[in-house]
Amino acid sequence: MSESKFITGIDMRDVKRIVALKMELSPEGGLIEIGGENAAGKTSLLDFIESTFASIPKSIKRPVREGAETGGGVITVPPYEVHRWWGADRKPQLKVKRI
Repeated sequence: MSESKFITGIDMRDVKRIVALKMELSPEGGLIEIGGENAAGKTSLLDFIESTFASIPKSIKRPVREGAETGGGVITVPPYEVHRWWGADRKPQLKVKRI
């Protein structure tokens, strides 16, 4: 039986509506509530998570926040860090690093 994996950290900048977000989460897992006003960035966070892990990522129309050159971030799922970012050309890039 495989061991369960949980996201223990999210650090992202200039993705859709989010200027900057850093979250540290419990490695034991649990329920996380994502709430806020309209246009607060809830969907931006979920789109970033999905685009990082999906084998065929959802096409995000404007992944980089308006006014920013690049955007992206890191999601930590021990023993890995998954880096997803979009350059000035808006093409997605992905890198997985063992930590």
